[in-house]
Amino acid sequence: MSRRITTERARQKVREALKLAAGDPQTEAQIRETVDELLGFRLDLQQFQEAMEHNHTSRYIRSEFVKDADVTAWFITKEGLAKENLI
Repeated sequence: MSRRITTERARQKVREALKLAAGDPQTEAQIRETVDELLGFRLDLQQFQEAMEHNHTSRYIRSEFVKDADVTAWFITKEGLAKENLI
């Protein structure tokens, strides 16, 4: 069963998950798995998707299509690191 948390906390956990990846590209599924591990429970899917969208439109994260693997990879940006004071 999934749970909901505050909107800002969900957004922050997405950025934290990508920061923990240390620059390695992550799929959306990998990010969600890490977010769930950080929280200790399954985050509501709609809330996770909204957090991803917000971070992307705010330029805190970016995506890149990896043709060879046929997947979209996600990265944290400098703006995302600065948002969390993680630089």
